[in-house]
Amino acid sequence: NCIFEKNTAKKQGAAIFVYNASPTIQNNRIQWNTVLKNKKDISDGAGIFCAGGDSHPVITNNNIQNNHAEVWGGGIIVTGCHATITNNIVMNNFAVWHGAGIAVVHNNHLTQGSTLVQNNDVSNNTVQKIGAGLYLENVANVVVRENTISNNQVVFGAGYVDRDAGGIYAYETSGVIEYNTVSGNTSKYMSAMDITDG
Repeated sequence: NCIFEKNTAKKQGAAIFVYNASPTIQNNRIQWNTVLKNKKDISDGAGIFCAGGDSHPVITNNNIQNNHAEVWGGGIIVTGCHATITNNIVMNNFAVWHGAGIAVVHNNHLTQGSTLVQNNDVSNNTVQKIGAGLYLENVANVVVRENTISNNQVVFGAGYVDRDAGGIYAYETSGVIEYNTVSGNTSKYMSAMDITDG
């Protein structure tokens, strides 16, 4: 029941940073936070950043809006670990590279566990390159179910590939994507969903 507002960080996690921990993050308002690039072009998770193979955070019932990342994950990024992401409003977030709303990446080396993304409203997020709503890359055992992913926008596309996905982008990812409402998303190449090498 906290408000995380107008925080600025360089590199990762302007509002909430989790590493090798498994907290429950719930009932918070996370808004107007900004994560800036460092010298290595890292700028991830303006709203919530979670990493570390021993992590399994539960992110539920949060209002995550108007956050800005200069690289990945405007609203939420989960990297190198699993997570449970349910019942959140993720709206009006921005990222330059990938995953303006929610990004889950680089956990396919893990031999146990799974990631659940369920019953979230992921809407009106904007990314310049790939995956405005939900971005999945190198993810194992993910379940994406009963989410509303709508009116998200890719502005330019990646440029180096003919794919971008305004709604859901999944690359080298295994799991289940079912019973979602994906509507009104826009991009240069594929407005709803792009699944590659899954």
